[in-house]
Amino acid sequence: MCYIRASMSNVFQKQHEEHQTARQIMDNLEEMFGEQTIQAKTDAIKGLMNCRQKVGTPIKEHMMKVMAYLSEAQTNRAEIDSATQLVMVFQTLSKDFNLFQACYNLNRKEMSLTELMKELQAFENIF
Repeated sequence: MCYIRASMSNVFQKQHEEHQTARQIMDNLEEMFGEQTIQAKTDAIKGLMNCRQKVGTPIKEHMMKVMAYLSEAQTNRAEIDSATQLVMVFQTLSKDFNLFQACYNLNRKEMSLTELMKELQAFENIF
């Protein structure tokens, strides 16, 4: 609890003097700033769901954008498992990657977003 108070500005320290536990301080901070977190999470997920790869956009550039949305959502407490992340990524890809998606669905190989990006880049270079 001392560490939390020491890292706060003087104004916040004064506001939290009556709190006896770190949990009370964290709950109060969540109450103060929680709405911002919810809005940031909503904006990131909305951005991801509206994101579509434009024709001619390199897959690496597109994947970096998608991964940034996912990272922002998770930073703001969105819980998105890896399988759902992959499904979300596939929804953003152009039709040029339909064959890749079909092959992926047949094999159902587990992979991280970085591994997926590398596989998509290899596919992009072939076709």
